Amino acid sequence: SRHLDKPILLSGPVLPDPNTAVPLDPKWAEWLVRFRPGSVVFCTLGSQMTLERRQFQELLLGFEMTKMPFLVALRPPTGCTSIDEALPEGFQERVGERGVVHGGWVQQPQILSHPSVGCFVSHCGLG
Repeated sequence: SRHLDKPILLSGPVLPDPNTAVPLDPKWAEWLVRFRPGSVVFCTLGSQMTLERRQFQELLLGFEMTKMPFLVALRPPTGCTSIDEALPEGFQERVGERGVVHGGWVQQPQILSHPSVGCFVSHCGLG
């Protein structure tokens, strides 16, 4: 505002700088480093989104079909108590170590800044 000699009003979300002082959890760092730069698809739909089981399985089958490495962080679908019980039949055997489906919170800014991550699938919310 000093340079323009006018007040400046912010009109969009003001997001803090990511906390780069917090290192990426070694579990994710060790998994991500195995893949070439820009090759991993990272998907998270936020902490408020819960898919139906059919939607959950279709999403995962889509990631499987890409043949790309992927990390999906989602809540268990409606009616399921765990991620494992909701996985499509034979899914883990088919994707092996190429795909991870995690049912808890992950360090989104740190994962997104990892060189192996090249695609982000999101709910498009503000946070």
